[in-house]
Amino acid sequence: MRRRIFYLLIGFVLAANFTFSGNYALSGYESTYLTIPLLGVAKYENTGVSGRLSIEIKQDGLDRITFGNSIDVVDKAKDSIVQAIQLAEKYVHKEDQKNSYYITLTFPAHRISGASADAAATVLTIALLKDYGLRKDATITGHFDSGYNLVDSKGLLNKLSAAKDSGIATFVVSDTYVEAFVRRIKKSEQNSLAASNEEYHMESLDLAPFAMQEYGIRLISAKNIDDALELLVE
Repeated sequence: MRRRIFYLLIGFVLAANFTFSGNYALSGYESTYLTIPLLGVAKYENTGVSGRLSIEIKQDGLDRITFGNSIDVVDKAKDSIVQAIQLAEKYVHKEDQKNSYYITLTFPAHRISGASADAAATVLTIALLKDYGLRKDATITGHFDSGYNLVDSKGLLNKLSAAKDSGIATFVVSDTYVEAFVRRIKKSEQNSLAASNEEYHMESLDLAPFAMQEYGIRLISAKNIDDALELLVE
């Protein structure tokens, strides 16, 4: 029994070393990885959630792009991340260098179906290919189009709320987010009415000062990949 426990402990230590080592040689190939904070929205609860996206690059790996975690990543979400990696390769003029990538998503969810990781995956891949370091207290949301412009992402207000609890100090978004609209509940004059009869109105909101005042987060707009890298690279 003691011997069995000893081997189990040894197995755990080895697993930890392989998981968290930034650069190591294994079975004849070199491997390097980076991680970035990630924000999303829980579909049914409509609340912000935080996690992490890790991409490991293997110069001599066998599989082109592999998703290796226990979370169910639906095909649509996988395709968007694959396209984000391919865009990064094109940006650094390495689309002909067929690296292999191992992608891990850590989220308090059993399934990922959205595209909130797109821009983060692009930035992360560029950082890996260019040997950049990334800020640990900053992240990005949205999607880079074929012209490298940062496009809107949904659920920004929900993501801001999640960012506050995850140690994020800088949140990069598309420059089209000049203002957002928030639904506010306007209480009925007759309190006896059911909640379904409460009135709602839309309120215009300047997001940058709101994010700083409410959450202590610098919400900074970026027009394209160049802007985003300037804000996220150490």
